[in-house]
Parts: sequence; structure tokens; C-alpha cells
Amino acid sequence: MLESILMSVGLPALLMSVIVTCFWWPKAFAGGWWGRGTVVIVLVGAVTVSFIASVGLPAWPPSQKWHGLVWFATALGILGLVDTTVHRDQWAVRMFLAGLVGLSASWLLKLPAMSQLTVGCAIGIGAFLTAMTDARGGRGLTMLGWGWASAAAISMLTLVTGAISVSLMAGALSATAACVLVLAIIFRARSVGEIGGGALVMGGLLTALALTSYSYDYDTVPTWAWWLSLGSIPAVCLFEVGAFARWQGLSASIIRFVFAAALPVCAILLNWSLIEGALSG
Repeated sequence: MLESILMSVGLPALLMSVIVTCFWWPKAFAGGWWGRGTVVIVLVGAVTVSFIASVGLPAWPPSQKWHGLVWFATALGILGLVDTTVHRDQWAVRMFLAGLVGLSASWLLKLPAMSQLTVGCAIGIGAFLTAMTDARGGRGLTMLGWGWASAAAISMLTLVTGAISVSLMAGALSATAACVLVLAIIFRARSVGEIGGGALVMGGLLTALALTSYSYDYDTVPTWAWWLSLGSIPAVCLFEVGAFARWQGLSASIIRFVFAAALPVCAILLNWSLIEGALSG
């Protein structure tokens, strides 16, 4: 198990950290589209490398239904790169992109006992909500923070269900988000902390990973736990309403992170006995 974690979680996080450093170190690349696009690339790259490390090169058509995750991640990455060029107030464009995310999910990710309409709508909504929170001014750091917590919760809950490869993919996403968050703080003086980007991808991947795990196991993990693991998405949206949306600065970022990360952390703590049993087994 330790070798699997190193290869499918540690290796992707390390490779993505190297990529981020290479793109963020030169000041010419640190800001603007390059900086924002790098976040998209490394988030998608993390789950893709994890899949390859644990399963192998993806086949087309997928040999198993959940293998569509890696193809969906690729499509999501392309749409995520487009999203980095969209201004925050262009909600209609982001709604259109989220619709394309949903269509891609319904086509590429066929899950057992779950209609394609449900899969597409759920993932599209998750991507849209997070994309609408994407903004300059340091919220990219907040997204990496709550995304790290949510992906960690999904990874641990998925481990309980026995879907090891999916758990490792979520773990790779969590570890990469945490590493990029640290690098963003380190490079913040070079304007990297202001770039944002990747929110649409984060929301789409988190929802897709949680749905995949849930579709293969209805009994071991309580349904409410999956909702809690994704609770960061609606929670962070509350801070984009009214006066909260105008709240800026370090204190605002910290409160946003703590509030959004609290729900997935609760999902871990309330199911710790199950998680501990899966880890010991």
C-alpha cells in the first residue's frame, strides 16, 4: 500500500510541483494566462498521472466504466483552460462552459445505477458553482485550500469503499492542491498569489470523483458523508453573496478557507472509525 501511495499520490504531486515551479519562477510566466493555466494543467495532470501509475495507460473505449474519469479529466482540462480567459462577471459564458462540462461527463463517465443525465447535471453544477467563485485578489489560494480538504475527504471515504485507484486519484488531487498552495504562498511576492484559475476544474473533478465512488458503494459510507465531503462547494459560494463578496484581505481568505474546509473535515472525523479500519486493513 505504501508503494502505491508513493507512486500514485506522491509522484504526481512531486511532478506537478516541479511544473508549477518551472512556470511560476520566471516573472514573465508568473502572471496572466500562463499563471492561471498552470493551475488547470497541474490539477488535471495529478489525477491523470495517478491513474496511469495505478492502472496503466487509459484505453478507448474504457475497459471499465469508472475509467472514463481520466478521459473526462482531459476534456475538463481543455474547458478549464478556456475558463481562465473568462472575466469573473461573465456568468453566461461560464454557464455555457459548465454545460459543456456536464455534456462531457454524461458522455465519457458512465456510472452504474446512475443515469447519464444525473451525472452530467451534478458535475456541471459543481463546476459552475466553483467557477463563479474564481477571481483575482487571492481567492485562488482559498480554492486550493478548500479543494485540498475536500479531495482528502473524498480520498479517505473512497478508501473505505475499497475503490483503491479512485481513492489514490483523489489523494493525488489533494496532495497536489496542497503543494501548489504552499508554492503559491512562497511565490506570492511575484504576483502568483493573485492569479486564481482552476476553480472550474476543481469543482468538476471533486464532484466526478465523489459520484464515481458513491455509484459503486451505497451502504458502507453514509450518503450524508459524501454530501459533507462536497460541502465546500456551496459553502464557499455563500461568501460570494452581498457584502461577503466585497470582503477582501488576509482575514477574508482565512475565514473563507476555514468555513469551506470545515465540512469535509467533519466528514473525515465523523467517519474516522470506518477510515481507520480501512487504513489498518
